[in-house]
Amino acid sequence: MLNIMSSSFASKQDLTITDSMEKKVYQLQETYLELVQHCHGSFAKNMSVINERSQVINRADRITGDAVIHIVDSIMEKLSKKVLSYSEAQHIIDVFIKDQILIPNEHIKKPENALRSTKKKRIIKKIKKIVNDYREGI
Repeated sequence: MLNIMSSSFASKQDLTITDSMEKKVYQLQETYLELVQHCHGSFAKNMSVINERSQVINRADRITGDAVIHIVDSIMEKLSKKVLSYSEAQHIIDVFIKDQILIPNEHIKKPENALRSTKKKRIIKKIKKIVNDYREGI
């Protein structure tokens, strides 16, 4: 399980499970399950809701700090080359931010669908590619 959760930058030493770590993980699991059991409603229903919400919040296309750096560089380059106006850049950023707000039970349309301009749609696609390329980063 630790291999699934680990960063591609983790060393073998980082992935070594110590007795202390194993006890803490077990304690966390037990405490978490106890908390869920004390929530209103059935245990199965609560776990189902938690699972659904986690899938929304922990989705693969969530932006990382590394991606932010490259996105900003890309937008600044387009601004300096006058490919984008400041208002166009702001609109693209606003649309992308709305896509990144992760609220379970709230459907947000895809960022490409919120843009009319082919140029803006291309830039959003490039931003999404950057997010994908740097999703393992910090």
